[in-house]
Amino acid sequence: TAKSSSPPSEQKKRRERFEALMQARVWLSKSPKCRRADVKYPGDAYRTHDCKWTMLGQQVYCLRDPANKAAHFGSLVTCGSVWACPVCASKIQQRRRVELQQLTSWVESTDRHAIMVTFTFPHTRIQTLRELLLRQREAFAKLRAGKAWVRIKSSMGYQAMVRSLEITHGASGWHPHTHELWVLSGQPSMADRARLLGEIVDRWEKCCISAGLLDPADEVKVRAFRAHSVDIRWQVSCAEYLAKQDAARAWGVESELALSRTKKGRAAGVHPHEFLVRQADGDASRYLEFVDATKEVRARQLYWSQGLKAACGVVDLSDEQLADDSQQLAEYFSGLTVDQWRVVRGNGVRAHVLEHVAAGDMGSFLRLLQSVGAPLALDQLQQLHLCNSLDGCEFNQPGHLFRVFHPCPAPLLFSSVGQRPGS
Repeated sequence: TAKSSSPPSEQKKRRERFEALMQARVWLSKSPKCRRADVKYPGDAYRTHDCKWTMLGQQVYCLRDPANKAAHFGSLVTCGSVWACPVCASKIQQRRRVELQQLTSWVESTDRHAIMVTFTFPHTRIQTLRELLLRQREAFAKLRAGKAWVRIKSSMGYQAMVRSLEITHGASGWHPHTHELWVLSGQPSMADRARLLGEIVDRWEKCCISAGLLDPADEVKVRAFRAHSVDIRWQVSCAEYLAKQDAARAWGVESELALSRTKKGRAAGVHPHEFLVRQADGDASRYLEFVDATKEVRARQLYWSQGLKAACGVVDLSDEQLADDSQQLAEYFSGLTVDQWRVVRGNGVRAHVLEHVAAGDMGSFLRLLQSVGAPLALDQLQQLHLCNSLDGCEFNQPGHLFRVFHPCPAPLLFSSVGQRPGS
């Protein structure tokens, strides 16, 4: 059955995220930082190395959310890194999306207007990601300083913004750029739009030249910069902005990974987490550079203007808090001992375990553990025996059910699914 039917898309994506996290663990352990004398374990240098791998106690809890048909592990290390960890990044992205939905709803309900502004700049293959991020930060600091910026804000009714940092890698090397949602008091007129765009482009050009991102003597690059460095969508809807955020973070089985191996895919650029999936030549060093650079410069994926979250009623939570599953309502389904967890993670079936937990299928859960060689306790063997017995129901005649009974201890028949029976 497993070979002849393909699992749903969400299951595929979750499996791929855990496989990518496994590859990240391998590459991080080989990083030069892990070979330093002051680093005893790889997890001391990279918390992502231990994410969803290292136990915090003597048991891993398998927790289930029946309302949403979801599941997660408890009592495991969680790194909460939106950059390094594909598993945590997915959770953070989903929960940040809810915050953005709340913001865009607030914008609409208060008769404000939102526009989407994208800022880019030229880059080359020889430039490191750290260099580009630091120069980009300097350019933005210059952009939003001085009387020129105050004049631009005043003329367009600018009130606040949310900036989203996206980092991709393509034929021209690293490509950090931002998508910003600007909240305006009203909608600029058609006559003002061209003027405002020209003022912003001129201001951004001066800031990039000052930060070393643009050579004013290179006429070809300057012309291209003026044509493409700033893009403003004046009629952007909430759904379009949210869709752009999803596209910016997309990677994996649904993100046209095959195109990344073609000329078109390389030119367009790929998300760094795709390095963990495709594992082409040089991807390991590129992934480590990405992780180290974002950590060293303390890059933030989403930045909100001061006071904007409070204005639209969004609770200010860190990435680590959003990635922490303990804040989610869930019920206990089963537990995994130290020996069982070693077998589960070693065989790469963490995502598969969560699938059975989310479905609430104790029989499939126990059969999976047994199939990968995880040692089952006596009560789990009895429970598996019962599940196999109940799965052996046959129809004797229409409207009647004939059940094949097997001997099992009576107390087990009255125990709740997922809970250890009483003595």
